Amino acid sequence: VLGTLMNTRGLTELIVLNIGFELGVISSALFTMLVLMALVTTFMAAPLLRALDPRRELSAPVEEELPDDAEAPTIVVAPLEERNVDELLALAEPMARAHPQQRLLIVRLLQPPRVTATLGPHDREVAEATHALERVRASLESRGISTSTVVVTSSDRGRDLARIARQRGADLILVDGRRPLVGAEVARGEVGAVLREAPCDVAVLVEREQMPQIDESHPVAVQFGGEPNDQLALELGGQIAGETGAPLRVVQPEELEREAAGAGLVIAGLGSAKGALPRAAPTLFVRRA
Repeated sequence: VLGTLMNTRGLTELIVLNIGFELGVISSALFTMLVLMALVTTFMAAPLLRALDPRRELSAPVEEELPDDAEAPTIVVAPLEERNVDELLALAEPMARAHPQQRLLIVRLLQPPRVTATLGPHDREVAEATHALERVRASLESRGISTSTVVVTSSDRGRDLARIARQRGADLILVDGRRPLVGAEVARGEVGAVLREAPCDVAVLVEREQMPQIDESHPVAVQFGGEPNDQLALELGGQIAGETGAPLRVVQPEELEREAAGAGLVIAGLGSAKGALPRAAPTLFVRRA
């Protein structure tokens, strides 16, 4: 494994080769061969590491970066896109306040840099994300919500998020998703991995680029058809409505599109929504563990 890591030439060799070529020390043919060698040996490192260490015994698990709290957080808030942090917290906060009061663990899973040239900017990204979450934690703590935060680098964010939830004994994962997940029985990509592997309930807020507005004038609309996912939708809808003072409106699947027009939030069981799906309000799709 050490030899494989040392065999990644990356940016350093490319710089040296460019200098040598400009000085006329190496020919264009040799320059081309060495560049190809540097690229091939660098890109082959990842598959070689997976082959040499299939059980990841020589790599540190992402859970080691988590805060060592005596009491495991109940709700894991995991924004995959930075711009969705506020939207997820707007839903997580009333859930956390519901009786019995629950803890929050806010997790930012950053993707690793593709090449060594971006390690410096990536370190700055980690530092900036850490400082941003610390400000969020302080704000939530001042409002009486017990909160922990962590920023980790992950090459497989969906599976690592499921592992974190399993290791911390979470009851719910709140994550952001995209519109294509609607209409498919199981979402693809990172959200799909969370839905397949998470040992707890999962709630996916479909990306809307708008803050959920939940108050006396904007009710929480819950699709209910009796399925386990619909029962979870009703539970979460009751928590959010109860803590925000918003009306709770329970509708049948065929009424969802019409009733969602004036709603501040729509909650529906994943895979049970039929026909046209609401576009007028942010939608939280849920899956019962």
